[in-house]
Amino acid sequence: MAAIIAPPRSLQRAMFALAGRTLAVDVEDVSATHILETTYANARVSDSRSANHTASLRRLGDGRLHVRFDRRTLSIGDAGAAVPLLSAYYAAKEVFARFAIAHPGSIAFYGALVEIHGTAVLILGPTTIGKTLFALHLAWQGATFLGDETAVLELRSTTISALARKPALREPALAFLPSDDMRARVMAADDVLETDRGRLWYALAAPELGGVAPSDRSFRLGAVCVIRDRADDFQMRRVEIGQALPALMQRAYVRPSQLTELAGLRRAMRAVPQYEITLADPQHSAAGFLREVRTCA
Repeated sequence: MAAIIAPPRSLQRAMFALAGRTLAVDVEDVSATHILETTYANARVSDSRSANHTASLRRLGDGRLHVRFDRRTLSIGDAGAAVPLLSAYYAAKEVFARFAIAHPGSIAFYGALVEIHGTAVLILGPTTIGKTLFALHLAWQGATFLGDETAVLELRSTTISALARKPALREPALAFLPSDDMRARVMAADDVLETDRGRLWYALAAPELGGVAPSDRSFRLGAVCVIRDRADDFQMRRVEIGQALPALMQRAYVRPSQLTELAGLRRAMRAVPQYEITLADPQHSAAGFLREVRTCA
């Protein structure tokens, strides 16, 4: 008797939220379903809401993913079937990036977000500089972790919220986690991908991170921290908005329609302290940053 092969499991339609708006995603692929059910589980909301935007992820017969956002087909680069889970991971990231920039009157940033004493601190910097690790250490020392991927700033109200994506960590970061127990739990986590830059643990849950979990709560933006470099000694200095603005725009999800928002961003940031830091050991860097922020407050 021939084996009966079950069809790929599908979410059918799932709804996700960011900055008060919703995205409906239709999925016809087991790998994409897994990514949405794990990495983006905390961003999922009731299906009863009407969607502001729509997207779809569908695996074609040749193994490639077909990805659409608001009826436009997205080019995801090499989205082949060699590693279906990896292609689904990057496809989902692109979908949520498009969702983030679709909010009128706002600018989306690629960065981490934490809450300190009732206001939000946006952490920006180049890819792999250590934003997630720095945010985890801040949370370990009393801040509240909000997110490590995408933050959306509402320009008029200067409130900011994060996409509630579960954190991800690359292999080199594990040696610098706040505790040995956290390191062991992360290494034992099931959701791990092999990439060209080594292993990537994604969708890390609260038990694996000592209780740290993402949140979509919005807060007034209280400070911006731009990580410029890493060195042996932690350094931190306050800068004016004119000095910080190029770094802000560099880490924004910029699209041509948003370039007119530059003046609005400058206005929104006038009263927000801007810091440049050189990141050293993340534990001591987090302690130094918190002391400085509390002194200024």
